[in-house]
Amino acid sequence: MNVGHKILVVDNDRIICRAIKRELENEGYKVECALTGNEGVKLVEENGFKMAIIDLILPDIDGVEVCKKIKNLSLGIKPFLISGHMNELHERRKDFILAGGCKKTIMKPFAEGEFVKLAKDVFEKGEC
Repeated sequence: MNVGHKILVVDNDRIICRAIKRELENEGYKVECALTGNEGVKLVEENGFKMAIIDLILPDIDGVEVCKKIKNLSLGIKPFLISGHMNELHERRKDFILAGGCKKTIMKPFAEGEFVKLAKDVFEKGEC
């Protein structure tokens, strides 16, 4: 069981947030969701997340900016970028990595079990 591993999901689509949250909670992870980038940053300030799944395009600040801000708050957090916009994802991926984000990115729509595998890679293997 993955008790104690806290994961943040930042995505303005409530359905995406719920789907990722449900998948990870079914495996025992503790998951919180934020619908804006600034809300996600605030949650990192208040909680000890080990991993963050961040959408590139958010209504207030983009996923790269969220990554920069949360890495300043918690060096140990492992941020991952997700997006349904392939061109923007490829254009901003390097910026995300330079901001301290992980190299692996996930395209929407994502496969069932993809986030559980990602979490296991982070928590069991230390991969980023």
